[in-house]
Amino acid sequence: MNRFDMDGTARRHLITVNGLLKEPSSQMDLGHAFRYDHIADLIRKYSCQVEEDLVQLLKLMLFNRAINNTDDHERNFSLMHGKHGYHLAPAYDLVPSLTVNMHHAASYQYQPYPPTPTEALADGRIFKLPRGKVENAARDVINAVQQWDAVAGAVGVSAEDIEKVARVMRV
Repeated sequence: MNRFDMDGTARRHLITVNGLLKEPSSQMDLGHAFRYDHIADLIRKYSCQVEEDLVQLLKLMLFNRAINNTDDHERNFSLMHGKHGYHLAPAYDLVPSLTVNMHHAASYQYQPYPPTPTEALADGRIFKLPRGKVENAARDVINAVQQWDAVAGAVGVSAEDIEKVARVMRV
């Protein structure tokens, strides 16, 4: 089998968090509520760049909450094999829900919702990361989300659609 795509780039093995959370001998679901904490545990177990991946996961969790992406289920997170081992794959399937007050597929700790970026600033410690890293990640997400109007307008999103999405965002 060819290890390279048509453009010459190497193929990489990818496994979803869903696959990693199944019971190993039967591949059955364990039947528990899915939490971002589970992804953090998998990163600590399998990642070759633990702290970097935990910061990336934190940003992803905060961004999903900020844009109201409630479709943050186990199949939308993966670990990818790279030169030095497995690491958290780049984010994908990030779509705001225009429905408000929906629970996220992934919770955090024992709360039904992940924290907002502003709540993360107040919490200070998430995924056992140092306060400074949590604060930097939260500020990065806040800054990115606050640019929604300008970025969306620059790529041709209608003013009506920009406003619809902006109404569900929470930093």
